[in-house]
Amino acid sequence: MRAQAIQLVAPLECELARMRESTGAGQGLEAMRALSQLIPSAGEQATLRCVGSRDGLHVVCEAECDNPTLGLPANERLYLLEVRRIEGAVSGDPGDGILVVAATVSWPYLEPGHPGGAVEVVASIRP
Repeated sequence: MRAQAIQLVAPLECELARMRESTGAGQGLEAMRALSQLIPSAGEQATLRCVGSRDGLHVVCEAECDNPTLGLPANERLYLLEVRRIEGAVSGDPGDGILVVAATVSWPYLEPGHPGGAVEVVASIRP
């Protein structure tokens, strides 16, 4: 499960790109700034919560899980991704065209009583 959790980086980047496009801020740097406003910074307690599929191929924002077009069926939800912006010299800046995020990936998602695990991953997105 750990190896599969690490492979959720690419689907997470796809979900962040979808979110960027859904901001309505158009293309380029404005869209990156709008996306960055949706993701709490690493210093905050809040996170952007996403859910990863059992097969490790799909990630969707938790708020969209039940969306008939974008969501994941309840029995496919295995991973919880708690995403936050990384800030600082190595993180890039949405105004410069890159947004770097860290996500704590834990499992199982909403399956109490099952032993699980967690791993930290880093993803980035460009306009």
